[in-house]
Amino acid sequence: MSSCLAPRLISILEITKQGLRHLSAHRFRTTLALLGIVVGVAAVVGSISLMDGVERMLRETFERLGGPRIGIVRTQWGSFAGGRWIPFSKVYDMNDEDRRALAQAVPEIEEACPSSFGTARVASERLEIPGVFVIGNGANWLRIRPFPIAYGRYFDAKEAAAGERVAVVFRPLAEDLLGKADPLGEEIRIDSQRFTIVGVLEPIGNGPRTDWRRIFVPFETGAQRLGRPRNQAVLWFKVRQGTNPKALSAAVFRVLMARHPGSKKENFFFRAFGDFQDDELKSLKARGSILVAVAILCLVAGGVGVMNVFLVTVTERTAEIGLRMALGASKRAVLSQFLLEAMVLCAFGGAVGLALGQGLAVGFAEVVKQRMTAGPGDPASLSVAVGAKGVLLAVVLSSVVAALFGSLPAIRAARLDPATSLRHE
Repeated sequence: MSSCLAPRLISILEITKQGLRHLSAHRFRTTLALLGIVVGVAAVVGSISLMDGVERMLRETFERLGGPRIGIVRTQWGSFAGGRWIPFSKVYDMNDEDRRALAQAVPEIEEACPSSFGTARVASERLEIPGVFVIGNGANWLRIRPFPIAYGRYFDAKEAAAGERVAVVFRPLAEDLLGKADPLGEEIRIDSQRFTIVGVLEPIGNGPRTDWRRIFVPFETGAQRLGRPRNQAVLWFKVRQGTNPKALSAAVFRVLMARHPGSKKENFFFRAFGDFQDDELKSLKARGSILVAVAILCLVAGGVGVMNVFLVTVTERTAEIGLRMALGASKRAVLSQFLLEAMVLCAFGGAVGLALGQGLAVGFAEVVKQRMTAGPGDPASLSVAVGAKGVLLAVVLSSVVAALFGSLPAIRAARLDPATSLRHE
């Protein structure tokens, strides 16, 4: 077996050397063809690597915000029909008993936390800011939405039950309102009522500073002191490991409809946080598909360049091909020679394109970090690497281009008539 393999290897090496000599003899057009392959492979590998990096960034950010195990339930006050909002004739308000019943009746729920919201005028000795979101939460809210604590702590169950005037703010608001990131123990006024800051949270994602103008107070404090309506509160929940929140919608609607006779599931809103993640990923993939399509068009253009170079090569080497065939070379040998030459060119272009693709992906990532001014993703966590997937992709693309665009010149060469070819000048 080895005795049969050795002559083939020698033949392949000889054909490769022959092809390289001819390609190097026409450096300008070879360089142009090579450039097309390099740019095409680099564009495809770089764009796909970038999309993979952005997708990882989004998944990591969503995981830091609680992951797909969380969701919300609330009353629905109307629906959209014909492009406009139509309020329901009767609204079935969710109350505290409904929220407790849900947490008890659905064993898959690991954590449940009411959350009311509204805006208020917030002031310190330094500055007054209108329209700040003030949210009343349970003491366990961070176990559902795990924002990192930058300073201090979150309010505890005792403070929440007593309705004490304690507040937790995000760091950007603390810096804007009080001029420092660590304002623990400082007092602020929320609608003229004094609250003491006990904790500062670190924002996640890439929203502008104004998005983090939010203050958290105990749920009872919001209801009793700030007039936050209980019946408009949202129930945040987190399911146990291995449970799909979407699968709980039927059980949640069943409990609420049993507690509110005459209601339908349309009267209540249920949304798993994974839906928001899916929407963002679908949008990302749609934009990524356009980018990859443009990159593939670049690769096709490079393949057309390779085909043109080898068609010219076949014309220039017609006499050489006729001589080889007259000396006994088969059509298969001629076909293999030109395909192998195309593969050598495309392989070299693919290798250079792979390296350039990594550079493009890193460059694109830096642009994305600088331009990403809004959205759920955290640009700091964006990283790209070609990796094994990129290497495999470069090999496949180079091989496909060589096979598709090198076949026509190779077939034309194999079909030449030896007698006619020998007379070619």
